[in-house]
Amino acid sequence: MAYVLGLLSADGCIINNQVSLKLIDRDILEKIKKSMRSDLSICNAGKNQGGSDNYQIRVSLSNFTVSPLEYGLTERKTFTNQFPKNLKSKFYPDFIRGYFDGDGCISYSKDKRKDSYSSEIVIVGTKDVLLKIVEYSEVAGKIKPYGKVFKLRIYGVEKLKAFFDYIYSSKSKLFLGRKKQIS
Repeated sequence: MAYVLGLLSADGCIINNQVSLKLIDRDILEKIKKSMRSDLSICNAGKNQGGSDNYQIRVSLSNFTVSPLEYGLTERKTFTNQFPKNLKSKFYPDFIRGYFDGDGCISYSKDKRKDSYSSEIVIVGTKDVLLKIVEYSEVAGKIKPYGKVFKLRIYGVEKLKAFFDYIYSSKSKLFLGRKKQIS
């Protein structure tokens, strides 16, 4: 469930003892539901700013075997989020993959001067979370302020490959297919 914890850290929220996760990717919510062996309902949660459908699950904290709160997830976490406490190192890749699926992206751009393409990974979060991602994945990146939070940029073919090799190193089937396919 380290992946789910990562996804919650990035895109989830806790309100009134309920964990809520809203995404455009219904398929990952279905996978989470199946992995939790739960009869959770996935509901339509309107459209996002881009016009895509959002889907949502809500889970009572009492439904978790181990509460996300025990790993440091809190209400109003946007500016205070920390890498989870008590998480065993063997689960770091799963957590980081979930976090990347929630608050990360892969971008490709063309350098007109060199007639070549470049790619980079961008992950947004608190400085604590981003520093730990760099430390544990052992992939160097640049962390810069980004409004009230921070942005981690990883670029270079070797670094991108090393990052993806790290986050997809487990046999877990929990991941966003569209991001793994691009990697």
